[in-house]
Amino acid sequence: MLDMGKTHVFVWEPEAGEVHEDDAAQAVTEAMCGENVTYSGPSEGKMSISSAIDGLFCLNREALKQMNGVDDFTIACRPGYTRVVKGDKLAGARIIPLVTKRKNVDNAVRIAKERYPVLSVLPFRPLKTAVVITGSEIYYGRIRDAFEPILTQKLGGYGAKILGFTKCPDDLNMILAAIQAFVSSGAELILLTGGMSVDPDDLTPTAIRTTGARLITQGVPMQPGNMLTMAYLGKTTLIGVPGA
Repeated sequence: MLDMGKTHVFVWEPEAGEVHEDDAAQAVTEAMCGENVTYSGPSEGKMSISSAIDGLFCLNREALKQMNGVDDFTIACRPGYTRVVKGDKLAGARIIPLVTKRKNVDNAVRIAKERYPVLSVLPFRPLKTAVVITGSEIYYGRIRDAFEPILTQKLGGYGAKILGFTKCPDDLNMILAAIQAFVSSGAELILLTGGMSVDPDDLTPTAIRTTGARLITQGVPMQPGNMLTMAYLGKTTLIGVPGA
C-alpha cells in the first residue's frame, strides 16, 4: 500500500448515516430515468445512462438543475431536445466524494421522483411528408436540384412516408396550389425549399403566410439557416427550409 502512495486505511461504518458512492449514484439514476432509457454501473462510483432507441432526448432542465444543487451530486448530460440513436450516451451520474450523507441522497431522489421523468427518450412519429421545391432555375432545368436526394435521405432516417416532391417556379399561385394539393392528400408535414432569402422574388415565406397558416417564426438566430420558417395550417405543419 505504501508503494501505491497510501498511508491511511479508511474503515466503513454502516451506521454513520452515510451512503457509498455506488449506492448514491444508483439510487438517483433509478429515480430519474424514464421511458426508453437504459443505464449501467455503478463503475468507480459512476452510473452511465444511454438511449434504448432512436428518438428525441427529453430533459427536464429545472429538475436537473435542482439535483445538481444537492450537496455532493453531479449529473452531466447532453442538451435536451436533441436527436439520439440507440446506444448514444445521454448522461453520467455520481457523487464527488466516496460517501455522502443519507439526507443528500434522499433529497436528490425526492426531486427526481417529484419531477419524473428527468431523462427520457421519445420515439419518432413518422409523418406523411411532402416537399415543395421552389425556384425558376430548378423548375426550368437551368440547374440540377440538390434538395430531393438530400431530403429523401434525411426524412428516411425518421421513418417519414414521403407523399411526393413538387417543383414550382417563382410563381406564388403555383406554390400555393402545390401546398393545397399536398394538404388535400393528407400531408402532415410540408417542407418548402428554395426562395427563402429576403430578395423580392423569394416567394416561399410569402406563400406560407398567404395560405392563412398560423406563423410561429420567420427567422431564427442561427448560422447558417437564419431564414428557417415554421407555421401551422390546420393540422399540417409548414416548414420553410433554407438552402443551408
